[in-house]
Amino acid sequence: MMGRQFSSYGRGPQGHRLVLTLGLASAVLLILVGVSTNLVSEYIAELGLPRPLVIGVFLGCAALALLFTALQLRQQTAQARRSPERRAKERRQALARVTAAMRSALDRALGAVPQLPLVTESRPDLVRHPDALPDAAIGEAGRPKVHEEPLATIFDETGQALLLLGPGGSGKSTLLARLCLDLCERVAPDDATPCVPVLVNLTSWADERRSFEQWLADAIVDTYPGIGPDLARELIEDRALAVLLDGLDEIPTVRHRRRALREIDAFLAAGSCPLAAACRTEDFDGLTTPTGITYAVEVLRPTRERVQEFLTGLGTPAALSVRDVPATDRKWWSMMRSVIMLGIVARVSSVDAHADLVSEGTPSERRRHLMAVYVATLLRRRGGRRGGFAHDDAHRWLAWLATWMTRHGQTEFYVDRLPVDWIRDVSEMEKIKPPARDPVLLVFYMVAAYLLVVEGGTIEIAAPTLTFMTSSMAAVTNAHIHHSSTTEPIRLVWRLRWSWAFPALVVVPFVTLGAWAAVNAADNGVLRVVAYMLLSTPVAMFAYAITPTSAPDQAGLPPGMRLRGSRRRARRGALLVGLPLALVLGVPVVLGARSMTFGLFAVAMMASCLMFACSDICGGVPARQYANLFRALRRTGRGPKDYLGFLDWARERLLLEANGSALRFPHREIQRHLAETWDEGAARVA
Repeated sequence: MMGRQFSSYGRGPQGHRLVLTLGLASAVLLILVGVSTNLVSEYIAELGLPRPLVIGVFLGCAALALLFTALQLRQQTAQARRSPERRAKERRQALARVTAAMRSALDRALGAVPQLPLVTESRPDLVRHPDALPDAAIGEAGRPKVHEEPLATIFDETGQALLLLGPGGSGKSTLLARLCLDLCERVAPDDATPCVPVLVNLTSWADERRSFEQWLADAIVDTYPGIGPDLARELIEDRALAVLLDGLDEIPTVRHRRRALREIDAFLAAGSCPLAAACRTEDFDGLTTPTGITYAVEVLRPTRERVQEFLTGLGTPAALSVRDVPATDRKWWSMMRSVIMLGIVARVSSVDAHADLVSEGTPSERRRHLMAVYVATLLRRRGGRRGGFAHDDAHRWLAWLATWMTRHGQTEFYVDRLPVDWIRDVSEMEKIKPPARDPVLLVFYMVAAYLLVVEGGTIEIAAPTLTFMTSSMAAVTNAHIHHSSTTEPIRLVWRLRWSWAFPALVVVPFVTLGAWAAVNAADNGVLRVVAYMLLSTPVAMFAYAITPTSAPDQAGLPPGMRLRGSRRRARRGALLVGLPLALVLGVPVVLGARSMTFGLFAVAMMASCLMFACSDICGGVPARQYANLFRALRRTGRGPKDYLGFLDWARERLLLEANGSALRFPHREIQRHLAETWDEGAARVA
């Protein structure tokens, strides 16, 4: 973590002051080496300590401090020496990543389905300065102009500061994705300083205490893997990007939306850059357009004639049956003039050409029937890397997820930081705790102490074993404290609180002295116990150096990767830290035991405690919390045991989509439909 923190000081006087401070500290430490060595040398003979050992400890500390200072100075020098050619190359790579992401998003949203051309209409009443509108934005006789050209053309002709409105399901997100791709493709390959368009969703930014620029940098890193925090901040500071904002209507409250618009206005006032924002028309009522926005358009619903032409072009019996509904059925055609409904018809008919899409009943019943056919079609969709789930079970699990998100007014779901509301709704508990391991460990310790002291008969063997058991107990308790909050999500252990240099400055002297004491203790039992206590400091410092985090993933990783990473770190901590420590420190125990069997038994107990402790410190506690939560999901009929695998399966069938490290339903209409089908009784029976 410290490396990340220091990287934020890559430029400016703060970084130089930091490096200078570290250098001075190293120099002072070097001076102390000489002074301390001279002072201690007078008492070395009385204490019985070898002079080379004392000098070696001080020199080791000084060398570690110098190495740490040199590494940080090298890092900041490399950042300061970034050439213009390297910066241009990084921006071109970022542009390529955004282009690939937009093409992938449009392919998932449209696939082989034909795209219906959308028409927009100018909204001069929403612009702060309508007199400054260009001639291309004004229609005949002063009427609002209807635009049939692509949104990129409108964006260029009206000042590259656009507000895009439209009813729900009108295709705003697709228009913004197409605009982002068009802006990416128009950049010349030989442009030395390209402008990088980015499309981010405003859902994750509500009433946070971060500024808009800070949120935007994190959102870019999270949405586009490969774009680092330094490059994102540099693009924002240089205004070398085009910002496309989707989901203004998904910010929970009107107060938060007003604050978001004020922050956007301040961002544009601090330095202009191309910007477009999208919002539902009904959710923009009562809001004020930022001063920096020069033009506003609203997506018009397609006419019935254009819808019929689109359905005729599909050519499947299912689409033609929708087209042949009489024009007198106005409620039906009012529903079919929605772009989201046309997309559903097109996707279903491309999979099942004879699907029954037209039904009788009220408008809500007909809509529900159409959505049910769509969801069932996606559940039957073949392909993907994972095996299948039963359709009824998958539908019920998705219905629960949609119900919870709708109940709490959310459109995105972070599987890597489950909130407390989710835990309460699933298990009716305030928080998910790991299995009660402390009482089990206490009984284990008592049995071990009895066997070692009574049966072994040597305090020299019992003391180091109990020392390591106590160390593991402290480590587990520390992990429990880190994860005992009932007001925050489950926090995944992910990063170091400091770099490894700081724990090494403390651990190396203690381990060195402990090793010397263990070798030279001979028959002194007290000195041997002290030696093993000194040798147990790596576990304590290891527990202190790692801290959990509940912040959103800012590394651009897909949903679920942080949880999987925490599991891997728990296994690696047990195998690569706990087991080697137990083997190395258990050698004196085996050699000093009365019998080989007794020594191996003591080493096995030490290995178990150390492996448990290191596993918990590295990520085992939150991994078990999630395992208990997923077990509660399965027990209550709300999800399978392999919940991460099910979420991946749903993404492959286009029932969920990833937005950075968050998951969301492709559209709020689908989320609402699934939420309406949730049946608590059926879940209990299942």
